[in-house]
Amino acid sequence: MNNRSNGRFDGPGGREAYRDAAGPGGDRRGSTIKLKLSALLLAGGVLASASAFAQSADDKKWINQCLSDNKDAKVAASVVSTYCTCMNGKMSDNETRSITQWEKANPNARKACEQEAGWS
Repeated sequence: MNNRSNGRFDGPGGREAYRDAAGPGGDRRGSTIKLKLSALLLAGGVLASASAFAQSADDKKWINQCLSDNKDAKVAASVVSTYCTCMNGKMSDNETRSITQWEKANPNARKACEQEAGWS
């Protein structure tokens, strides 16, 4: 007798029959964990991409100015874009200086954003 309701696995097959009923690998929990992890990763990706689009008009203005200021840089445009976005993120919303002006007064932030952007 195989009685799952009381947590006992008696009779023919016992635990093996229950495990085999769970499908390949025999562990329903593993599939559930994988599904939850996949859903969590997907949600994280959606939130990350949404935050990239959450820039205000003011942020875009400063980032575009930074891109213009660095148009002659000897690195890929994507590196400059990542750098400018990083620097903008480190600045206060009340900052009145451009990113280019602000980076001169904040060398640690500049170095951190250069590293994040892969600017060498």
